[in-house]
Amino acid sequence: MIAIEKAALTDVKEIKFVLTEAIFDAFEESLSQAAVRSIIAIWHDDLLLAHQIENSEFYMGVAREKDSMIVGVITVKLSDAGVLLINRLHVIPEFQRQGIGNRLLQKGVSFYPDAVSIRTEVELASKKGHSFFLKRGFKEVEKKEKKIEKESVVTVIMEKRF
Repeated sequence: MIAIEKAALTDVKEIKFVLTEAIFDAFEESLSQAAVRSIIAIWHDDLLLAHQIENSEFYMGVAREKDSMIVGVITVKLSDAGVLLINRLHVIPEFQRQGIGNRLLQKGVSFYPDAVSIRTEVELASKKGHSFFLKRGFKEVEKKEKKIEKESVVTVIMEKRF
């Protein structure tokens, strides 16, 4: 049984493990290991994760297996314009396609009932991530190109209006 609950500071190391596993899986064919390590180091730094857990402007939820192992994570924040921003949504590969990502998404949305839309940025190279949001009614609204370790990464801003 998987429980979705608010993350605690004691979860940071396990959250980092989930993020590392999921991100390497998502980018193993499209980015070098150096670029993937850079993504993890910058976007999922331990201090950043701890700040987001403690900061009331964010909701960070975890999917926890019955034996307490964390298998998924979501971080969301409501903007001043009422747009719910998904900062991250990842599930480790062995637990994907079991509805955990959808449950994490629903829990994150439930914390902000006044949101007018929900928005995320997905790397096109992450076919699983892109497909996940398309299947849930998100539309592509903008494309961007970023440089990570001298490699180009194309991302898509995806949005769903309520």
